[in-house]
Amino acid sequence: MAQTLVSTCAATACSFNNGGCTVAMTMGERGCATFAKLDARRSVAANGLVGACQRLECVHNSDLVCTAASIDVTADAACAAFEAR
Repeated sequence: MAQTLVSTCAATACSFNNGGCTVAMTMGERGCATFAKLDARRSVAANGLVGACQRLECVHNSDLVCTAASIDVTADAACAAFEAR
């Protein structure tokens, strides 16, 4: 199963956002659980992926894996693709 691409990330305070998400993130009940507000930036250029999803009520969640083709992360680190079952 292919992992879901993070198309855009507007959470500019996150240390893993360096012109886009640079990690395999976990989406939790309160948004991106991988969000880190530190005085550092990950410099590696990469396309972020959704490694796991804890939003059980989302239609894109199948066995804790996001099945959306891609997602956008909002400024408050929420998943814009979230859709309740």
